Amino acid sequence: MAVTAQQVKQLRDRTGVGLGDCKRALEECGGDMDAAIKQLREQGLAKAAKKSGRETREGRIYIAAADDASKAAMVEINCETDFVARNEEFAALCQEVGMAALNGPDKLSSPEDLLEVETSEGRTVSTAIQEIFNKIGENMKLGRVRKLVATDRGVVGSYLHFNNRVGVLVHLEAEKAAEGLKDVAWDVAMHIAMANPEVITEQDLDADRLEAERKLLMDEARKEGKPEKALDNIVGGQMRKMLAERCLLLQPYIRDEKGKTTVADYLQAKGKELGIATPTVEAFARFSLDETGEEEAAE
Repeated sequence: MAVTAQQVKQLRDRTGVGLGDCKRALEECGGDMDAAIKQLREQGLAKAAKKSGRETREGRIYIAAADDASKAAMVEINCETDFVARNEEFAALCQEVGMAALNGPDKLSSPEDLLEVETSEGRTVSTAIQEIFNKIGENMKLGRVRKLVATDRGVVGSYLHFNNRVGVLVHLEAEKAAEGLKDVAWDVAMHIAMANPEVITEQDLDADRLEAERKLLMDEARKEGKPEKALDNIVGGQMRKMLAERCLLLQPYIRDEKGKTTVADYLQAKGKELGIATPTVEAFARFSLDETGEEEAAE
């Protein structure tokens, strides 16, 4: 059956697939538009399966945040090349998926939680990614996902680096709603982006891991011939330095050039300035595409 140029154009508009493939699908399906769409999607899935082994070390991080700072969602979508990561259609996909995460369920912590959520375009996140893959032809996948939601006394701040490769969410809570807490959350989010802490406090670190590291430092100090009486002080100093690197509240605040103000000090000072008790950090998330690349290389 002969198909018209208008039919081919209509199919291309609906699927984003090349004109030649659209014409071929319509001809094979006897001009049935829905059947042609189904066929093209199945072909796209087959192509995606073939390309699924390709490394996806590039991509974008996107953050969608509520205007009132009550919640925010961060998504990572990976692709093969930096060229596609800078593509306008890929950027639009990241925005679509990010907004779906923001407006979707509050409990989002894995890609599986988000793939079947519907976007503003009336399609699932999974379908949205598949259709852009069909159009661009490069392997891509939904990477990490995180959503934080505050109470009416707290805020969720965010920071996205200019290159879209590093993003941060941070959830602060206070004893009462306070004007200016959003700015504090942004400052802490920017600090996390730069300082890359592992946890909020020392209590969040695994106690067995800390003890093992302390014993290792003790053994090293003995091998170096350090006096036995001085070992506790020497290792204690090394452990304090290590904790200051890993724990957010113990880290020197990045805007203090002298390095004497910790993040905990900064929060305490801001609490006094805002007329409230010291705001608490309830949770944070930091995504970096460089870490994604390292993880794939190690697999």
